[in-house]
Amino acid sequence: EAEVYDNVKLGSIGEGEYSIKAGNFFGQKPTNLADYKHFMGNQTLFLHNETGSFQNLPYYSYSTNTAFLEAHYEHHFYGFLLNKIPLVKKLKWKEVAGVNFLYSQNNRDYTEVFAGIDNVFNFFKIHFVSYYQNGQPLKPALRIGLRIN
Repeated sequence: EAEVYDNVKLGSIGEGEYSIKAGNFFGQKPTNLADYKHFMGNQTLFLHNETGSFQNLPYYSYSTNTAFLEAHYEHHFYGFLLNKIPLVKKLKWKEVAGVNFLYSQNNRDYTEVFAGIDNVFNFFKIHFVSYYQNGQPLKPALRIGLRIN
């Protein structure tokens, strides 16, 4: 497994974080589920607070013993959009949006997109996540979390 990650500052429109991982099993493939590659999924109401995790991925449905690629991007706008609305500006809410993607040879692609607001009442996050699996309609979900710096 190899990973590349970084933060990208984009001036007045905010800052982005990305993570890209790829890996494979060489030699004999594992046959026990415990030895497969498992991805950080989530099926609860609560957000994961880190880039590199999925917000709506079923826990073991995409575990694999073959080659895989996962990519994550999260962009923090730091009020770039909401600060242009006079009364909303006083709330100091911060916009966030992103996308997470997973591919493995023995599973179909999985993609999720999300958008939300951070800094609600100075410590909450509310994100709307929608995920797509090949051939199925978008499936929306709500996630809440605590703002941790």
